[in-house]
Amino acid sequence: MATIRYRVRGKQELTPIYLKFSNGRNSNFEIKSGYKCNPKYFNNAKGVVRDVAEFEDKLNLSTNLELLKSDILKALVKGETSSKEWLQYQVNLH
Repeated sequence: MATIRYRVRGKQELTPIYLKFSNGRNSNFEIKSGYKCNPKYFNNAKGVVRDVAEFEDKLNLSTNLELLKSDILKALVKGETSSKEWLQYQVNLH
């Protein structure tokens, strides 16, 4: 079963959100998701956007991350093989 987690690395105001994809022992990849967020609005332990009133775009960002995760898992169910290039392609499609 494949898992996808998000995390933020860095302390800059707009930091890239990284997507960590794991599908077995040989398929562990981490790439940029294409989205950015202030680290104080992101919960790395849970891999989700914090529900903070001052962050106005939280619902949009959270929805986009969930859609990206869903799209990647759907493509994987179709029988496509996973590689770092495949994962980057799926992110670029989204």
